[in-house]
Formats: sequence, structure tokens, C-alpha cells
Amino acid sequence: MMAVESDLKSNIRGLSNAVTNYYLPGLSIPSFQSIEGILDFIDTKVNEKVILAIDEYPYMAETYPAFSSLVQKHIE
Repeated sequence: MMAVESDLKSNIRGLSNAVTNYYLPGLSIPSFQSIEGILDFIDTKVNEKVILAIDEYPYMAETYPAFSSLVQKHIE
């Protein structure tokens, strides 16, 4: 997923699309409304370690300052 220098909604939409396309192929409407919802879904869907690659991470962190701590919470 590539974060954009925009607003939080755009980055949620981008991450939601990436996760939906990977885990729920064929579902055309993104099903997530929040970063927390996306991370919770990954936690419940995946029974193994996963790599969440976010290009331009600083843009995501800028639009959502709590992002880094949420990711850390889900890693632990």
C-alpha cells in the first residue's frame, strides 16, 4: 500500500482497498472505516505473521499520529 500526502480518509481507503483485495478478492466495496478496524481484521484473519508494507509511511503517520502506536499494539 502506498500512503499519500492527503487526508486520513484517503489513506484509510487505500489501506482498506489493499487489505480487501488481498484477503477478500472479488469484494468491490472496501469494508473498513478505520485503521483500527483494518488492523483488527488482519489480527483475526491471519494465523501467522504477516508483513504489512506501507510505502511513504511518514504520510500515514502524519495524517494519523496514532498509527505507529496502533501498529505496535497489534504487533505485540
